[in-house]
Amino acid sequence: PIFITKGGRSQCPGEPLTVFRESGFTLSLATTTNKYLNPSERALLHLSLNNASPYKEVANLGLRIVDGVTQSVHEIIAAAYAAMDEPGSTGRTISKVINETAALTVAKNSAVVKKIQDDAGTGAARGYDVNTVVANAVQASRSAPKMGSEIDDVQFSINGKSFVALGEIVPLTFIDGDLLNVQRRELETTFTLSVKPLNDATRQLD
Repeated sequence: PIFITKGGRSQCPGEPLTVFRESGFTLSLATTTNKYLNPSERALLHLSLNNASPYKEVANLGLRIVDGVTQSVHEIIAAAYAAMDEPGSTGRTISKVINETAALTVAKNSAVVKKIQDDAGTGAARGYDVNTVVANAVQASRSAPKMGSEIDDVQFSINGKSFVALGEIVPLTFIDGDLLNVQRRELETTFTLSVKPLNDATRQLD
């Protein structure tokens, strides 16, 4: 038999041509007062999760900590390689794609991302070909810290419950939603993420 999707709703994952029931959730930083902390003092991030899903229903979601620098570098290099395969691409177009992609990453202000942009831009300005400009970007990306190295001595917890970063998915089973016979209100759920260093060393994190 042949099945052809013509409509409906789906989730985990959403199927094309249907309404994605799990779409429309957005996570934002509600409030934070983490300036001038002592070396061993924890930072508190008050997060807000907005439920603008199609049916505004209660959902079970999960939260996982990722290495933002590593993820950003991967995205930039992947975009550079994709642009390299485009017909008529030049060193300057590669540099432009790198800059545009970098501006959208969470680590856009980090040292390694800026180095990737600078080295690719320098190569493009000198008239280097596509392969050389991409190679410059890749070489610059090797200066990135190893994945997880900046948070391997940090303890994370949500509402007092600790979890392991870079692997464990924390179930968010308390997400608010509208009644099924209403399905109109966009409700928000707030919770607190605690970030506590496990030693007294002071250092700048990207």
